[in-house]
Amino acid sequence: MSPRTLASQIKNHAYNIGIDLVGITAATLNPHYDFFEQWIHKGYGATMDWLTKNHEKRKDPKNILKEAKSIISCGLNYYSGQPLSVDCDDAKRGWISNYAW
Repeated sequence: MSPRTLASQIKNHAYNIGIDLVGITAATLNPHYDFFEQWIHKGYGATMDWLTKNHEKRKDPKNILKEAKSIISCGLNYYSGQPLSVDCDDAKRGWISNYAW
């Protein structure tokens, strides 16, 4: 099976189970890592401490999984169509973020 055929099968399966976006790329060095590292050192991550933990692993996928050849990224649209929490004027009701619906 050719890599292109396998990628198409993976994407089609993902779409069939409800994934909205699918991308596949080679597991190579992150071309934006230097920018990311400067961004972190300038403190732009604010309270997102998880970004700074082991951030050097983000430079190369093989720092996490030595045998990695490809990376499959998936995205889900979390817009639910539910009313926005900020539109609720009932003080007894809590706000629920779209991603939590």
